[in-house]
Amino acid sequence: MSSEKTIRVGIVGVGFAGEFHYDSMQGVRGVPLEVVGVTSRTAESREQFAEERGIKAFDSVDDLIEHCDVVDVCTPPYAHEDITVKAAEAGRHVIVEKPFTGSFLNEETYNAGDRAQSFNEQRYAEAVGSASRMAEAIRQNDVVFCFAENWHFLPAGLKTCRLMMRSMYKKHRDGDDNWSVGEADPGARVMLYRGYEAHSGSGSPVYGDLQYAGGGAIVGKACHPLGLALYIKRLEGRIRSGKPIPPVAVSGRCGYLTFEADYQDPEYQNPKKVRSGYVDGEDWGLMVVRFADGTYAEVEANEFTLGGVANTFEVLSNKFRVQGNLSPNDSVQAYSPSPEVFEPEYLVEKLETSGGWSFPAMNENFVMGYLEEMQAFFDRFAAHREGRALEPKPPYLPVEDDLDLAVDSVRLMYAAYLSDERGGGEVELAEVDRLV
Repeated sequence: MSSEKTIRVGIVGVGFAGEFHYDSMQGVRGVPLEVVGVTSRTAESREQFAEERGIKAFDSVDDLIEHCDVVDVCTPPYAHEDITVKAAEAGRHVIVEKPFTGSFLNEETYNAGDRAQSFNEQRYAEAVGSASRMAEAIRQNDVVFCFAENWHFLPAGLKTCRLMMRSMYKKHRDGDDNWSVGEADPGARVMLYRGYEAHSGSGSPVYGDLQYAGGGAIVGKACHPLGLALYIKRLEGRIRSGKPIPPVAVSGRCGYLTFEADYQDPEYQNPKKVRSGYVDGEDWGLMVVRFADGTYAEVEANEFTLGGVANTFEVLSNKFRVQGNLSPNDSVQAYSPSPEVFEPEYLVEKLETSGGWSFPAMNENFVMGYLEEMQAFFDRFAAHREGRALEPKPPYLPVEDDLDLAVDSVRLMYAAYLSDERGGGEVELAEVDRLV
C-alpha cells in the first residue's frame, strides 16, 4: 500500500529496457517507491508484463501519468518526446532511456518533402529541435529529469572518474611516508578516451529502422561509450576550472556491411548468427569527438560482433592510463563441451552459444550500472519531494548536468551522420546548430 512518502512510478514500454529498469528499481535503498503500473502500445504485452509483476496495466500514457509521480520512458526513441513533454507538463518527474531523442526521417519521407536541406542536415535539425523542446518542457515545469544512460553510472567508470580526480592534484609525502593532497596540478589532463560497444545485432523489431529508432549503430550503441566520454570531460572541467569541458566538433563514418545480399552464405543455417535485415540504419559507426581543450574521444560501435556483447573503454591521461572491460568480464570463466550443459542458466547478453569457453555475467544490473543509476535517480526524487538541495559529491555530477549531457549526445550523434554525408570531415557544432 502506498503512503504519502512513497514515490509512485509508471513505466512506459515493456521491452528490454522496461524489464531491467523494473528489476533495478527493486534494489533501491532508503527511498520508498512503488511501481504502480505500466503501459505500452499493445494490450497483450502490457497486460502480460503487469500480471507477471503484480502491477496494473494502464490503457494509455495519459491514464498512467495521472496515477504516478515519476514517468519512466522505456519506449523506442520515436515516442520519447511526446511522452516526456506530456509528463513534464503534468508536473511529473521523468526518466528517459537512451537515446534521449532523435530524428525519425527516412529517405522516403525526405524525398517527398521540399528538400531545402540535405538529408542529414534535416535530420540534425529535427533531432536537436526535439531535444530542445524536451529540455524546455522539463525546465519550464520544474521537474527532475534523469537521463538513463547507464554508462554514466558504471562502477568501472565511476572508479575511473575517482582516479582521474586524484590525478588532478599534486601530492606531498611527509617524513612518516604519509601522502597528502596539495594544490591543483594545472598540467593534468585527460588527452584521449576510447570507447567501444558491439554485438551480433539488436533483438528489437524496430532497431535499425530510421522512422522508429532514429539511427543504427551510432544512435543505438555508440551513445553508451559516447556518454561516458562526455561525463568524464564534464567532470574534469568542473575539477580544473569549475566549468565543464564541452564538445565542439565531431567527425563520423557509417557502414552498411550486412546490407549486401551475399554478405553471408545463404546455406548457413545457424539460427544464432549475425543479424541482418535492418531497414536503413547503419550497422557500423565511428565517431571522433573534439573537445574545447583540444583533446579527443574515439567511439566505435557495430552490429556484427559474435561472442556476446563487447563493452570496453580506455582513458589516456598524461598521468595515468585506465582500461575498462565491462563485457567480456573475466571475473568468471566457464567451459562446457556442448551448449546444453549450462542450459537454461543465463550466461551473458547476446551470446550465440554456451558451448566452449564463456564469460558468464555475475550481475549485469550491477556491472552495467543500472543499480547505481536507479539509486541516484530516486535519491534525487526524494530530495525534491522533501524540499532539500541534493549536492552529490564527485564523481557524481550535479543533477542539472543530466539534461546538458542528453542534449549534447543528440547533437554529436546527428552531427556525426552529417559528417559521414560530407565524406567524413569534421563538423563544428556551432556551425550546424544554426540549422535548427
